[in-house]
Amino acid sequence: TAAELLPVRRSPMKFEQDCLESRLVWSIHEYKWTWRFMRVYDFLTRGGASVGEIFKTLAGVYQGNDNSGSDWDTFVVDRDESYAFMLKENTGAIWIGEFGEASRSDWWKAYMRYAAEMDLDWCYWALDAYKYAPGIEIDTSYMQSDQIFDLPEGKTVDYIPDDYGLLRNDYMSARHVWKLADLVSLQAPVISDVDAPPGSAGDDRCVFNTTLQPVVGTGQ
Repeated sequence: TAAELLPVRRSPMKFEQDCLESRLVWSIHEYKWTWRFMRVYDFLTRGGASVGEIFKTLAGVYQGNDNSGSDWDTFVVDRDESYAFMLKENTGAIWIGEFGEASRSDWWKAYMRYAAEMDLDWCYWALDAYKYAPGIEIDTSYMQSDQIFDLPEGKTVDYIPDDYGLLRNDYMSARHVWKLADLVSLQAPVISDVDAPPGSAGDDRCVFNTTLQPVVGTGQ
């Protein structure tokens, strides 16, 4: 799933050019429900869990609960074992490609602490105030049932808000000032190429061998 990288740990990718490993970035989606996928995958791969435990965990995915009731150590272990091991073992780069929340929940506060302590790189979902504006014809034919939720059939009458959105409908004011303040606290200062560590974007020692490109090269 987009919430864990355990398969990569078990079967790491191999490159013809070793230096390309420093150019690979793994993207993670992190929401208050994704911990269940981490836990279920652990159940399935580690063994020892009963069918009842697995189904109980799966059932909670659509009930809106999070794992904020767990202690801090458990919260950390879930993520350390699912994806942050790459950072701790220095075996890959992690980009939190999506994370978001509608309220300043216990999960949000815990994740803000975790992201700060791990110095995670991230992108918040979403900037937009709404998913659909009035008068938009929504095509749900390509969507899965869990993506449709309560979307109307035909054209929208009112704005359909994105509860995680940072902005209001005017796209000038913030929906939640506390959220912006929390996100700003995670932002890092700009680092110039001069200060960039070896293997980073400012280091040009790794030149891609174009013959490895599968489209225009030999792919070998």
